[in-house]
Amino acid sequence: MQPHAILLLLFFFFPGNWAEPEGSYMLKLLHFATFQNSTSVLVGGVGLLGDMELGSLDISTGNIHYYRAWLRPALPKEDWDVIESSIKSYIRDFNRLVEMYATMPYPFVFQTSVGCELQSNRTVRTFFNIAYEGQNFIRFCLDTGTWEQMQHNQLSATAEQLMANASTLNEVIQVLLNYTCVDVLRLFIRAGKADLERQVPPIAVVFARTAGPAQLLLVCRVTSFYPRPITVTWLRDGQELPPNTSTVLPNADLTYQLRSTLLVSPRDGHSYACRVQHRSLGDRSLLVPWERSKRGLSAGIGAVLLLAAAAMAALLVRRYRKRQRMDEGRSVPLAETTAGRYGGCGRGTAGEGRGHV
Repeated sequence: MQPHAILLLLFFFFPGNWAEPEGSYMLKLLHFATFQNSTSVLVGGVGLLGDMELGSLDISTGNIHYYRAWLRPALPKEDWDVIESSIKSYIRDFNRLVEMYATMPYPFVFQTSVGCELQSNRTVRTFFNIAYEGQNFIRFCLDTGTWEQMQHNQLSATAEQLMANASTLNEVIQVLLNYTCVDVLRLFIRAGKADLERQVPPIAVVFARTAGPAQLLLVCRVTSFYPRPITVTWLRDGQELPPNTSTVLPNADLTYQLRSTLLVSPRDGHSYACRVQHRSLGDRSLLVPWERSKRGLSAGIGAVLLLAAAAMAALLVRRYRKRQRMDEGRSVPLAETTAGRYGGCGRGTAGEGRGHV
């Protein structure tokens, strides 16, 4: 599976793990395990700095692939050996525990989200959550060094008891969240500065769709922008309207896209425009008006071209019939007179007219 395909897959496995406040930095490891039956499990994962993919766990081989040239030099080789060994040990032990104690019907999916966030005010937030079928059910509380149920059910109770007895693992998690994660995050921020500061301006287009009798749905499609934070608003006669914007979704090229819609009457006499504000634009805004007149203009041009094509066809028919009468008077075969001169051009002219319409 390609790296970006894994990233898009994890977007749906971890829908709440992608947004972070502007000015903050987050390092996170996302892991999923799909248990197809008692002997088959599909494991994958990805490491992210913010929304930037650092590396992934190969689903087929279990090896870790690194995607940033600056990543490996940011840490000593000994540190990478410890990180890789710890990740593989966690996945192995996690799978073993699930296979031993799971009672739910197959197939099912478990996910793990672990990491730390350096916020804009320089405070640090850490997290270690385990989810079942997309819902967090247990988490590690760093303040107390214990596991806490996030759902009150048998699965959460069983998992809490199992994890509470894993004293060595809990000590490792405390060191990881208290020290290792934040130290590594700071090193990655310095090493990956150019990637973190990357900016790609948005591309926006406005179009209309029929939504019902006497109603149009205006759509503002904004795509290919980076970083993720963006503001899209509709203006009616220059006045801002309440937002109606879809979820920001990732593209395969490490940019983002979204859509904003507005229901209008085609004859209400107002002007509409989509305004896009993004970091890459600085203090400027991208303003894309809905060109209501283009629809009528294209229809008018089509009608004119259609009339022109009809007139041309009528002229050719008249000339053809006139030539036919002359040929009959001279007893010359019709094909010799008309085929080369009018047959191809007549069809070509008509074809061109249809193409423009």
